[in-house]
Amino acid sequence: MDTLFPIDLPPGMRNTGTVYESKGRWYTGNFVRFFNGTKQPIGGWVARSLSGATISGVPRAAVTYRVGTNQVLVIGTTAGLYAIVGTTKYDITPAGFADVAARVWQLDVFGEYLIAADFEAPNNGGRMFYWTGDTATDAIAIVNGPVVVGIQVGQTARSVVCTPERFVMMLGGVAPALTP
Repeated sequence: MDTLFPIDLPPGMRNTGTVYESKGRWYTGNFVRFFNGTKQPIGGWVARSLSGATISGVPRAAVTYRVGTNQVLVIGTTAGLYAIVGTTKYDITPAGFADVAARVWQLDVFGEYLIAADFEAPNNGGRMFYWTGDTATDAIAIVNGPVVVGIQVGQTARSVVCTPERFVMMLGGVAPALTP
């Protein structure tokens, strides 16, 4: 017969070193909180009711960030670009977009601006847009933005990155063959 021994571990996770160094403490956990000195499961997920635009297409990318005091979730789908601010959905798709199965978005944040790059295979990709967070406007094409050098027919850029130093870079493509 097995004998059970009570284990009284102090609350909180301690994983700044190895498991052995954290002996006698909780090392890691998921969906757990500590209340009144004991661990408890976190209450679970809550469904949110959203109003506004219908999000259509297959989701390909998402990013969250803050615009002022608002938390914003932007989702890029095969059909377009959508923002969720509070409990309202907005269609911020640039004009002229249609649902294209090959569309892939890359999303990043430049301060309080969203930078969105549309890498739609039939158009060789590389179109970049920005959105100010104003729910009354759509994403706007970046004129004189980063240029993808060396894109050949059938090739596309692969990513857009905004650095902490506020550089916007578009990455990818294939350099053209050099002739001697």
